[in-house]
Amino acid sequence: MDGALHEETRRSQQDRRELDAISEKTEEEDGRSDDLELQQVAGSERAMGEFDVSMSESCSGREEPAPEEGSVAADAVGCSDQGASFLRLQLSELEEATDSFAESARIGGGRGGVYRGTLRGMSVAVKTVPPDVAVNKARFASVAAAMARARHPGLVTPVGACPEAGAVVEELVPGGSLEDRLDGEASPLPWHARCGVAYSTCSALAYLHSTATVHGDVRAANILFEDERCASSKLAGLGASRLAAPKKAGRVALAYVDPRYLANGELTPQCDVHALGVLLLRLVTGKPAFGAKRAAREVATGRGRAWSEVSDASAGGWPTERAKEVAILGLKCCAVSDGRVPPHPADELLEEARSVLEAVTSGAPGRTRPRHVADGQPEASHDEPAPNHTSTPSAPPSSSVASHPAA
Repeated sequence: MDGALHEETRRSQQDRRELDAISEKTEEEDGRSDDLELQQVAGSERAMGEFDVSMSESCSGREEPAPEEGSVAADAVGCSDQGASFLRLQLSELEEATDSFAESARIGGGRGGVYRGTLRGMSVAVKTVPPDVAVNKARFASVAAAMARARHPGLVTPVGACPEAGAVVEELVPGGSLEDRLDGEASPLPWHARCGVAYSTCSALAYLHSTATVHGDVRAANILFEDERCASSKLAGLGASRLAAPKKAGRVALAYVDPRYLANGELTPQCDVHALGVLLLRLVTGKPAFGAKRAAREVATGRGRAWSEVSDASAGGWPTERAKEVAILGLKCCAVSDGRVPPHPADELLEEARSVLEAVTSGAPGRTRPRHVADGQPEASHDEPAPNHTSTPSAPPSSSVASHPAA
């Protein structure tokens, strides 16, 4: 027992040192990124004046003159190819929607906030940056443009943005987060449901990468369920982490960070794939991110217990071979940037992940074609059948306050 305690203490100290090093590197790279963005923008006021044009170009793919203030076109930027629009909102609208950002409307967020509201007849989530943090206007315009063109069944639907408040608005997804289901705050998901969530996330990332967009914040807290039955999930948080100069990141978020990003500060599709790998390991083991990676690596290298012993028992009994397949896939995704093996292209790894997850759930109960495909709305080039877990409804989450993570 003394030996085991000593080893666990050593590992804990090592994790703490690694976390401190990652935190310092993150702050250093964030500072460099901010300086570069400020140098690239001749004037931040001009950047905000081009806010509408940026969103319009991202939706239509062609340059259009900026609409006059107060015109209908200035109020809604149409995305004709998606049959949707992205709104430029006023602060007064958000105050009315959230009862002046009342504490009773707050449903999540750290130093910033996420607020539930009703905007133009829609139930929405309003994400704001901390009041003491200045919004980088060029960055905000870039984030808004990325959100405007992101339309996919596996992504939370963007509604609009408010430059004045430094806030973005998305559809409200009230069913709780995957983090709730993994940390014990709500009833856990069965293993085949977890694979369905992973498949949906892979599909959303494949779509984003096909549009030259990197999500940059893939983690369990950003995967939301549409209802209490957890019948389908959506990926949230696109661009939210870049609205303002970020502060020191928390331990949970840092666990998903690609080491290569910390080395060069470049956000690439491999960053999303690395985070997906961490997510897969969490789904198999049920452990926090750092512990999940360590446990899986020890088993894979023959230095730990068997896969059947590290698989999350609360998932209803992972079939050992299935758990092994998903865990090995997770380790492979994490290895895209560890420098020890030649990295596989992100698109190839995502396609492999989709195939593996499809095969893993092929015999799972309740497997059907995904709803958006059955309804005649295929996912462009990503329309193969996906796992569905509607036949295994679980108890509702204890609270929906974590449904939308912090901006």
